[in-house]
Amino acid sequence: MESLQEKITLLKKVCEIYKQLSKLETLKPCNHVDNLFTELVHTCIPHSSINITTLPESIHEIRIKLIRLCGEAEGHLEARFSIILGSFKNPLLHLTMFPYYSNYLKLNRLEYTSPPSTSPLLDLAPYPSPQSSWPLTI
Repeated sequence: MESLQEKITLLKKVCEIYKQLSKLETLKPCNHVDNLFTELVHTCIPHSSINITTLPESIHEIRIKLIRLCGEAEGHLEARFSIILGSFKNPLLHLTMFPYYSNYLKLNRLEYTSPPSTSPLLDLAPYPSPQSSWPLTI
């Protein structure tokens, strides 16, 4: 269990990354964007005992805005890779180039194999899962 100071440090770090991301003109893949999302993922990977329901409203608002920014960035990433993959004669042979390909397969299997009444309520926020890091620019 982390100390109060460690929890505060984690929240400050996430808020600082949000602040940097929110100031960018675009979230299209580039080194700076990729580095910020990689930092966010690495910051959020370790388990934390923070109970998000007890956080102040201002932190909840930042979390919601950060999730939206992550969704926007993921859309740009998908658009970029659709162009890259579409340039191949047989795009299906190159799907593994897409950084989230394996995560999409895992989610698809989970949704397909879990009966609706027993499916877990997943936080499907559009940011990389702990199994992946934000991709580096190709």
